[in-house]
Amino acid sequence: MSDTSNTSGTMKSYYVKVRPTNGGQHKKTLAYDFWTTVFDATTGNSYLSIQDVPAGIEITNTSYWTLYSVNDARYEYLLGLLKNLQSTAATEAQITALQTQLTSLIAASGETDGNTELQDIRNGADGETYDTAGEAVRGQLKKKIDKDDAMSWSQWFDSHRTGWHGGVTYQRFDESQAVLGTKTGDNEDIVVETSTNTVKGRNDFEDSPVTDLMFNGIMVNGYYDEDGDPHITAVEGSPEFALDGSNGDVYMAYLTPFYKRVYTDEVDGWDFADHRVEGMKPWDGAVRPDGTWRSFYFVAKYPGVNNDDGIVSSISGRRCLRKASHNSQITTFAAKGPQYCGFTSTDVSWAQWMFDMKFATRNSQSKLSGAASYYYQYPATVVEEDVKRIIISKTQAANLVVGSYVSIGYGYANSGTVGLDRGNDNLHAYADDVKILSIEDYDDSNSAVYVDAEDTFSTANVSLGDNLSSPVYLSTMHWWSGSCDDVLGPDGSPSNCTNNKEPFVLSGVEFGHGGYIVIADIILNGVYDDETDTYTQTPYIVNDSRDIATSVTDDYTEVGYSLVDTGNAWKYVSEQGYDSRYPWLTLPTGADASSSTGYCDGVSTGQRTNGAREWLWFGCLNLGAPCGLRCVGASYGLGTAYWPYLLRLSSLRRGVAA
Repeated sequence: MSDTSNTSGTMKSYYVKVRPTNGGQHKKTLAYDFWTTVFDATTGNSYLSIQDVPAGIEITNTSYWTLYSVNDARYEYLLGLLKNLQSTAATEAQITALQTQLTSLIAASGETDGNTELQDIRNGADGETYDTAGEAVRGQLKKKIDKDDAMSWSQWFDSHRTGWHGGVTYQRFDESQAVLGTKTGDNEDIVVETSTNTVKGRNDFEDSPVTDLMFNGIMVNGYYDEDGDPHITAVEGSPEFALDGSNGDVYMAYLTPFYKRVYTDEVDGWDFADHRVEGMKPWDGAVRPDGTWRSFYFVAKYPGVNNDDGIVSSISGRRCLRKASHNSQITTFAAKGPQYCGFTSTDVSWAQWMFDMKFATRNSQSKLSGAASYYYQYPATVVEEDVKRIIISKTQAANLVVGSYVSIGYGYANSGTVGLDRGNDNLHAYADDVKILSIEDYDDSNSAVYVDAEDTFSTANVSLGDNLSSPVYLSTMHWWSGSCDDVLGPDGSPSNCTNNKEPFVLSGVEFGHGGYIVIADIILNGVYDDETDTYTQTPYIVNDSRDIATSVTDDYTEVGYSLVDTGNAWKYVSEQGYDSRYPWLTLPTGADASSSTGYCDGVSTGQRTNGAREWLWFGCLNLGAPCGLRCVGASYGLGTAYWPYLLRLSSLRRGVAA
């Protein structure tokens, strides 16, 4: 437990434990700590301690215990998975035997020493004898996992719904240019603070299981089947769970909320509930093509990277895939499976409303800036041979962040001058997007920047021909996936959340690595009318990853508004469009704000020429103030690929809720 001062100056106590402790089967003779779950063998229900519980307290005493889930979801989940065995070679009798063993195992939770059931369960229904009971259960269940696992997880997520209902609204720009919003309903008194690797911020959503699952989520390994349904294969803390790709992709899984976009002449905002409310519908990212909806949904935790097989993935500790485009990513994700695609407009909106609900400000950079102004290139000041460091001036070294990523290389000949665009391979010749390990004093004027290079290199000038040579340069680059793995809360950055140099996590999902994200399900169609001297960009949207194309086809639908024309300049978003068919879609329709008013993020629609454009989201290392959760770059064609254009993993089988 920790203390903090509230706005009235008094001390408010709150707990920062994120996940309840599993206390096993309830025993009246035992004492339990606050925020412990126990299993009642009599009813099959789970209970959560709401304060420290002395020995001798009945589980029905509501001063100490509250109902956590009905017919313990862990129990239901295991039984659901057992159904899968019926389509394997196992006999009905073997399945029944295994079910009995698992039931006994759950009932005897916390009493494993000398347990005969635990010993017997090692003799599997598949005829194998396993080394441990855990291996027996996992080994047999893994032999057949199909849609029943998603159904069981749905039951588990649904068991946490309690009737929560809250929102956030902002005044429209014509009413007020203020950036702060108003939290409403059950969200009114919720306080959320950012965290770093060393400081844990307050997060009131953690205090209740339902809001923890809606707004913070759980980290899982999982996959999408060909129908677009998510499947959980391991949960953070379980033996199989892995961040590094050895157990597949890493996602954040969330309880599906019901929502509506609040859009009137005076306000724009969101309303969310964990249950059906008139006028609200399930979150679109969880709605199937047939109109039914999933009880939980995934958001990829990391930016797009390659796994060991060269397939785009969401895993930790890898270099971001760069030089992406709307068109090229179609092939990239098709290699993973037809159900996969790049980041979608639904995913973008998720980040926007999640931030809004937590922080109630339109200025996302005021809380979580990302690497929006970390665009440095510094020449070596001292020549060295066979080193894994570069000497630069102390003043320049002071701008760098230990743990961030840089390339070491040299320039290229560009019409008689030295070119330094990071899109040229020369800039990465000695070390390509590697970590800064440390920065140490070299002398009174210089610092040594040590990098995690594979090979040693020289920092001597390099001849480019025609009497042209280039110094060796350090160039800042994209942060790798997993750079925020040590952040202590679901929202925050490694050391500084607003220095414009570091990525961040929002509800456990990593963003802001220093590159634009290419959006997969939107094509922006630009039309210039020379008679009226007007230019419009109209969004077209597609709802199935198999239909994403390199041009607008019959599978795309025209959205009911167009983007504001910015005249080939960056301007700041003041208004967002609204289409009742796609209420989550918040593309900019006004650009009269500034970096401190309206939505504080930039939009650029580029040159006023005919043609289809790709949507580049969030910003990159050198964009600066226009970066943010509502940033829209719409200047380039669908096939334009450039070094700061990155990918994110998603799946698209989106329908309209019945």
